[in-house]
Amino acid sequence: MYPFARSWLAAVACLSTGAPVQADEWVLDRTINARVGYNDNLNMQVATREASSTLALTPSLTLSDRTERSDISVAFAATANRYQERPEFNTTDYRATLNLKSSSELDQRSLTVVSLRDSTLASELATTGVVLARRQRTQTTLQASWQRSLTERLSANTALSLVSTRFEPTPGLVDFADQTLSAGLRRVVSDSTTVGLTLSSRDFKTADDSVRSHINAFSISGQWRYSERLKFTLDAGRDRTQTIQQAKALSASSITSGSSFNALAAYDHESGSTTATLGRSLNASGIGGLLRSDQAALNYQRRLSDTLDFGFGASAVRSRALDNPASEVRLNRLSPSLQWKIDPQLTLSGGYTYLTQISTGQGDPARGNALFLNLMYGFKPVSASK
Repeated sequence: MYPFARSWLAAVACLSTGAPVQADEWVLDRTINARVGYNDNLNMQVATREASSTLALTPSLTLSDRTERSDISVAFAATANRYQERPEFNTTDYRATLNLKSSSELDQRSLTVVSLRDSTLASELATTGVVLARRQRTQTTLQASWQRSLTERLSANTALSLVSTRFEPTPGLVDFADQTLSAGLRRVVSDSTTVGLTLSSRDFKTADDSVRSHINAFSISGQWRYSERLKFTLDAGRDRTQTIQQAKALSASSITSGSSFNALAAYDHESGSTTATLGRSLNASGIGGLLRSDQAALNYQRRLSDTLDFGFGASAVRSRALDNPASEVRLNRLSPSLQWKIDPQLTLSGGYTYLTQISTGQGDPARGNALFLNLMYGFKPVSASK
């Protein structure tokens, strides 16, 4: 049996020894988003391009309380998605989040629980580039962390992550569970430089027991602030994965090794910011296994006036299955956008996204164009003292 119960108790214990919660004032924030759009290739297919205009309505609320030693927030958002030409794709999604943080003189603890329901196509396309069948995905995530200061400049940390993912029944999609336990050290070298070392153990398992993977990894990290405007971060290491595949009475075991890294450079302009990222990671996929994904992204934000902002994003993803590195998937994305703050509570934004996706043996790439216009209204916060 997968050890979710034992890990859950470890996560709760991580917080239970913290300082007592001291409630001062609860604040309720509420927003509502109305989004209209058009997509000329809903399912990112090569031969059969299905276009549709879309409408999404998203009310959301966040209830939070912050004191000197604690931070509590509960958030919920529901989205009704409607497709005018393809009503069979209509869905109702949601995201519910609980965040708990506590701190003392030497310790910092946090616990986050997220329950999410969304579309498989939208959720995995951005992270791995893989085009899955358009079905509903339900995912529950628990993340717990604890950091303790050992000296003024040295601290130790441990973290636990549990992910349970379920799909609407359909051929080609496999439910899975994914858990990671990590521990590390972090040292402040100077006012501008921080270094760290992390060891981690990860277990991935499909619900039908057809695939099991165990990953041991280490990484070395560093953060460097070159100036008030420019900073760099780097996290790089190695991992070793043992995978057991079960097919009826037959089983096969394989061992693979690889590198993982995540690099970021961020620069703050007088009227905006530029961020560049480059990374390689192991991602769990609904195809029933782990994918090694390379990602590169560039994001630019510029304030054109007190009420008008321009944004531009470009990204590329390449993924390969661990058991079949010759099979490759590539996704490229371009997405310019504009945002106009009409008044303190009302914001209008719009944008365009261009996608190309190609897989080994696919031939021609799949291409998609999408336009959107979004109107967001933020209600005035409501507070209550206790």
